Amino acid sequence: MKRKVLLVEDDESSRDIIKYLLKESFDLVITFRGEDAIALAKQKQFDLILMDIKLNYGMNGIQATKEIRKINGYENCPIIAITAYAMRGDEEYFLSQGMSKYISKPFDFKDFLNTINTTLTSNN
Repeated sequence: MKRKVLLVEDDESSRDIIKYLLKESFDLVITFRGEDAIALAKQKQFDLILMDIKLNYGMNGIQATKEIRKINGYENCPIIAITAYAMRGDEEYFLSQGMSKYISKPFDFKDFLNTINTTLTSNN
């Protein structure tokens, strides 16, 4: 059975690339709003969430992550920040805000897939 992954990404190009990379191996649900991600998490248990930080519609990825962490079953669900924020200290900041891992854009496809697979394997 395919693992369930929620992608929260407002950039259409990034959504298309990630969808292309993951569609065969994962049951992928996509939204571009943090509020919708929270609603989806309340309806369905995902194995992994890929969260953009700067969402241009409503709340940002950090706010959405904090709300998702309050939902029963999501306290330890891996949430990976996928973001163009790549300055010194950004990774540590996002991890301190509830993210499990961090991937900066643009990312190497092999590293991206490796991070997802490693995260899912270590979360079993």
